Amino acid sequence: MDNADNNSDASRNFSISSSSSPGTEVDTASPTVKMISPLDNSTVYGIVKLKASASDNKGVKKVAFYYGSTLIGNSTTKEGEYYGIEWNSTALNAGKYVITATAYDTSNNSSMDLITVQV
Repeated sequence: MDNADNNSDASRNFSISSSSSPGTEVDTASPTVKMISPLDNSTVYGIVKLKASASDNKGVKKVAFYYGSTLIGNSTTKEGEYYGIEWNSTALNAGKYVITATAYDTSNNSSMDLITVQV
């Protein structure tokens, strides 16, 4: 019974929802990335400059370069139009290696491009 002498057994249901404020939409778009240098199926040796172009609708956070599953390093700033890093291939055995550039945007969406090189 309440202060007005009303009797009620009704239960109260509440629903709380959260909506995005304008400008805070969830970013689901992956960045684009393309290996620029060295060229696919080229022969390399020594210090090799790896270059990739990358773009995203919200911004690129970094481009990570790998040979196989081994991280060579990350590039977080553009050098002109490209993200780049130096790779010292002198300690590797002669053979074919897959080089991967993986671009991450500011929401951690990612995409990758790869090439094969002969060392």
